[in-house]
Amino acid sequence: MAKKNGFVLTGSVQEKNGKLYLVYPHYDPIKQVAKPKWKSMGLYEGEKKAVIEKKRRKLLRELEAEETRLREGYDNPENYPLMEFLTDWLENVHKYKIQQTTLQGYRIKINGKIKAYFGSEVTLDDCKPKLIHGFYESLRAEGVSERTVIHYHNLLHAAFEYAVRQEIFEVNPMNRVERPQAKKFVGEFY
Repeated sequence: MAKKNGFVLTGSVQEKNGKLYLVYPHYDPIKQVAKPKWKSMGLYEGEKKAVIEKKRRKLLRELEAEETRLREGYDNPENYPLMEFLTDWLENVHKYKIQQTTLQGYRIKINGKIKAYFGSEVTLDDCKPKLIHGFYESLRAEGVSERTVIHYHNLLHAAFEYAVRQEIFEVNPMNRVERPQAKKFVGEFY
């Protein structure tokens, strides 16, 4: 049964220590190669062949959409959830370029205030300047400093610049977002 896109996930059943596993080619988008991955079927050796085959087909159907996305990527920003993109960018690309403490700070920002404001339904296509400015205003309303707003701006700008390089966007939407300005520190004497 061939799919429209030409990709059908296949896998075999293997036994290890009395348990049955589905072994399938898992695609690594960074190295751009497929490697065998073992997924537990929740069944034990000696199970009926019909039960094993039914479970194998069910697991392959569940895994096929994710594997197709990894192989083909998202070429349409309407279909790519913002939170998924930011997590993919941070964990698969950007974490190799930054210090561990910066990585932890970005994780906190993404899983904290960014996730709380944008939620899981916002896609990359929804990220227009008005929405980003609204996010900045929500941060200011919470009382965060302008310097912190700049940190969020820099994080989003870097992530969307990666989207441009991956041909998800033609132009970085953050280029149309006015960069926040930190207030100059004026020391007081007493």
